[in-house]
This record gives sequence, structure tokens and C-alpha cells, in this order.
Amino acid sequence: MSLKKTITEKAAASTDSDIPRTAIRFENRETPHFRYIHVDGAFGGQTPSGDIITFFFNQHIATASASVHEWDVTTGRVGDEISAPHSNAIQRNTEVAVIMSLTTANAFREWLGKTLDAAQRRGEPK
Repeated sequence: MSLKKTITEKAAASTDSDIPRTAIRFENRETPHFRYIHVDGAFGGQTPSGDIITFFFNQHIATASASVHEWDVTTGRVGDEISAPHSNAIQRNTEVAVIMSLTTANAFREWLGKTLDAAQRRGEPK
């Protein structure tokens, strides 16, 4: 059964008296895997099947994988850090890859443009 047919049948069978038959109601739910992520950037392109794939990442100065501290054997107290191998690299953590059809990507672009325009009209920080 096609999605369009399913949507049409559900709209026609709607028992909500306050919802016109020409409208459709979407119920939004968060899956168990839902989470918020901070995004510093993105990269991507087109998949072999023609969809758009975008990888979202956050970035920070690389953290040390280990550190060496003074240790008082008598008291068990851990003291000051003596050394920690640091890298000069910026670490990028790819959090999620989003794959969407060209139709969905265009709809997303339109929505994002409108959302950015509205935020800029309100004078929100850039």
C-alpha cells in the first residue's frame, strides 16, 4: 500500500471532529536513540544512488590520552600532573550522517532558509 493511499484513507476515516478532512495530523515522537548534538561543521556529497549524505561533526583541541601525576605512596594522595602527551591537532568527532533524497534535501534547504531569515529578522546572534 502506498504512503499516499494510506494517508488519504486515514484522513478520510478521521474521527477527530475538530480536524477538517482536508488536513492531516502528524504525531511527533522521539525514538530511543534520539539525542541533541552540537554541530561545528558538516561535509558530504552524493551517494551512488543519488541521495544526499551529510556528516555532522563537532570539534575541539585533542585531549591527552593519558597523564602522569605525582603520587604519595604513604597517603595514596594523587598530586600535580607531571606530564601528559598533548597533540597539536584539532579533533573532529563525527556524530551522525544524514542521508536524504533530493526532494527532502530541497525541502530541508527551503525550511532552513526560512528559519535563518526569521532568526535574522529577530536580530538573533549570527
